[in-house]
Amino acid sequence: MSASEWFELLDEPERIQRLFSTPPRLADCRLDHVHIDERGTSVTLGFETGRFPDKPLPDGWDSDCNTYEFSLTCRAITDLRVSGWGGGARMTVTVHATEDGRIAVSASGGESGTTFVADGISLTRSRVYLASAGH
Repeated sequence: MSASEWFELLDEPERIQRLFSTPPRLADCRLDHVHIDERGTSVTLGFETGRFPDKPLPDGWDSDCNTYEFSLTCRAITDLRVSGWGGGARMTVTVHATEDGRIAVSASGGESGTTFVADGISLTRSRVYLASAGH
């Protein structure tokens, strides 16, 4: 599986495939936030991209937008490692299947990074909005 096929690891890949003929590569998306939920052993990664959906938008979505935002929630995580989290650096995110059927996730950039293994990944937020020109 190539890096551009991360969406095939989602619990319901069709949710993002309804919007994109080929979903955006994570390398082309900006990691906007990381939320570690210690109570539920999940990590949510929030992304945004200027690559706009190329399929018809769901009812209620504004077609005059220029940015797509989505969140991936990784559940039942183990082996969580966080190093030097300082913000500011562009993060590179990789997602791939492990030999035992779990999903390895890595986000790194500059001196910062996090890695973990998850039982599954869900698309938990998906929307379009109009970003300012300097965004």
